[in-house]
Amino acid sequence: MAASNDASKIRQLLLYFGLMSLLINLVNPGFLLDIPTSYMLKNILHSSASQISGFRLLTGIPFYLGSRTIPKTNPR
Repeated sequence: MAASNDASKIRQLLLYFGLMSLLINLVNPGFLLDIPTSYMLKNILHSSASQISGFRLLTGIPFYLGSRTIPKTNPR
């Protein structure tokens, strides 16, 4: 019984984090520009995989910092 309860909790966690990841990527305005940007970097500018990863890291920092500084509202 405990094994099925653990499996159920793991399934719920995976579903929760999967949905959160999907929603974050759909709301992120950079997500829509990711495919054309990757195409341009790879095929036109002939960038390597590590260069593309570095570009994504640098362009993702402002989004991360912006999402961390959103003030939390106090429910009353």
